[in-house]
Amino acid sequence: MATYNLTGQKIKNTYGQLAQVNDSNKLVDGLGNEKQIVTSSIVNFPTEVSRSAAAAGFGAGGGGVSEATFTAYTSSNDSKVDALIAATSSYITSLPSGLVSSSVQLPQIGINQTDIASLTAATSSYLTSLPSGVVSSSAQVDLAQAFGTAANATSALTANLAVTASFALNVSDPSWDSITGKPSGLVSSSAQVDLSLASGTAATATSASHAVQADSSLTAGSATTATSASHALYADQAGTAGSATSANTATSASHALYADSAGSAGSATTSTSASHAIYADTAGTAGSATTATSASYAVTASYAANAGAAGLVAGTGTDSMRSSDSLTTTAATATGDYSIALGESANAGGNNSISIGQGAGLATTQDAVISIGYNAHPGDSYGVALGTDSRGGYQGVGIGYGANGSNYGVVVGGNAIISSQETVAVGAGADIDGSSTGAIAIGRLSNVDTSLQGIAIGQKSSVTADKAITIGSGSSNSGDSGIVLGAGSTNNSANGIVVGQGSSVTAANGIAIGNNTTAGNNGVAMLANASAASLSVSIGYNSAVSSDRAVAIGTGTGVGAARGIAIGFGSSANGGSSISIGDGASTSNTDEINIGDTIRYNQNGTGSIELSGAVKVPSVTITDTAGTTAVDGAASNYFYLNAAGATTTVANPTKLQNGATYTFLIDGGYNVSWDTAYKFPNGSIPTFTSGSDVISFVSINGTFLYGTAQYNFS
Repeated sequence: MATYNLTGQKIKNTYGQLAQVNDSNKLVDGLGNEKQIVTSSIVNFPTEVSRSAAAAGFGAGGGGVSEATFTAYTSSNDSKVDALIAATSSYITSLPSGLVSSSVQLPQIGINQTDIASLTAATSSYLTSLPSGVVSSSAQVDLAQAFGTAANATSALTANLAVTASFALNVSDPSWDSITGKPSGLVSSSAQVDLSLASGTAATATSASHAVQADSSLTAGSATTATSASHALYADQAGTAGSATSANTATSASHALYADSAGSAGSATTSTSASHAIYADTAGTAGSATTATSASYAVTASYAANAGAAGLVAGTGTDSMRSSDSLTTTAATATGDYSIALGESANAGGNNSISIGQGAGLATTQDAVISIGYNAHPGDSYGVALGTDSRGGYQGVGIGYGANGSNYGVVVGGNAIISSQETVAVGAGADIDGSSTGAIAIGRLSNVDTSLQGIAIGQKSSVTADKAITIGSGSSNSGDSGIVLGAGSTNNSANGIVVGQGSSVTAANGIAIGNNTTAGNNGVAMLANASAASLSVSIGYNSAVSSDRAVAIGTGTGVGAARGIAIGFGSSANGGSSISIGDGASTSNTDEINIGDTIRYNQNGTGSIELSGAVKVPSVTITDTAGTTAVDGAASNYFYLNAAGATTTVANPTKLQNGATYTFLIDGGYNVSWDTAYKFPNGSIPTFTSGSDVISFVSINGTFLYGTAQYNFS
């Protein structure tokens, strides 16, 4: 846009806007908005003119103004604008509220400069507001209060020590009253105890802080009434106040004064320890300093009047003791000589008795008893009860909650009970009844009932027969003199023996050994799961005998008939008096014998013998001795004789077996003869050759041998 220069191009209306002519020769404002000119001498001049222009004749009456008038007007305004610009280069026509110029912001600086200079001269660290109580370092110690020359700063230990007598090193008069400027509340040592307030005897002295004590008449007491070594002043025996020894000879606070055995004041240098403080015995008389053994002998309220404190006090019995009344609601009583009673309503009525705990001892007067625990009762003389509601007995012992003992008995465990003499029960709930003298029950809920000298050991074990023994959890024995050993095992018969878990004997004298074994009357069952009937024996895992007088030996063996015998793994004998021997052998007929299924007798009830396989009998060699050849009929069935032509007689055989056969092989037997037991056909003795001859005999009645011969084998 081209700028039209009208009188220096400095036309401004009263609103500070620039009016100019655009390229179309139209008058526009600073924003480019077109303005109407009503002045006829200016083409397209806006009809709106400023108030000053109107006053000069622009636009008035619709007429025009001359160029000279217009130029004079604009030149006048131009001069005013130049003057305004000259006044300030940053002329602001509208300011935000509250904003002032920099010159207005500090109108008082010039006025206050004099005051600030004066303040700076007074102190370089001027504070306009100080916290309450703060003073300068120079004001903290008033040197005017000190006498003499001030010591240098290096000898001042701390700032607060500058005004006390002991640290004011340069005070000319060190007496207390001459010291000025002392801190508030600080008094001299002599003023710390107001003698006018002291009264009473040494018994009323309550602490070591009493420098001097006076009797009830406010007169200073004697040295014997001094209460501790910390007393700065003391009185001599005559009641006259003594002077304190010099401070420089006292080595410690406890050494201030001390009295010798005569009650005279010793010097501080001879006081060796706090234990030398004057003390009083139980009668209130001062002892000598040399006999004071410890600081606890310093006179105090508890020792001066022998008042005692909460704890033990004397009972009514000789040399007895009990707990103090102040410790309980109902006092303990110790009426027995040399007795002890401690606790609420505890009672020790017998000589040499001890009762500890609420209600312990009850109203007992037995001697030499011990009761410890709530309501514990010894039961009788020499008894012992330990535990709440426990009971002892004459020379008996009861230990545990609710344990109940008896004479000469011992019971240990909560609610364990023994009602018979000379018994022992150990375990919670263990019980021995009143007819089981000498019995023993050990284990929780173990029980001995109507059993003299019975023994039950194990949880819930039980004995109900005389002299019976059961050992094992849940085991039981109801047979006199029986023995049971094993968890859950039982014996119901006299003299029965059971060993093993779950085993049992059901009749007298039976023996069952092994887990889950069972034996009847006089029966024996051994190893796991074995069972034996009366008078029977069953030995082996899972072996079983169900009939009388039978025997089963071996794993899995079984006998189902009387007098049967089964020996061997899995063997069985189910016929009366039958025998089975060997792995898996079995019999089912009366008197049948089966030996390993190789030799069998009466298998089918016919009485026959069956052999499986060959029968081998070794031969025996016989020899001539002085013309005689001996024969042992039990040695073999076959004999060999090498006669070699010698003259010899075959003697009658010994141990001849009835029904047996014997065979002889003879070499060179032509000179052999035979004794009387040997019989030949027609009574004719065979003539043997020089070769090998064979002769066979059979015994029919076990007396003679009947034979025939065969000759010259080659």
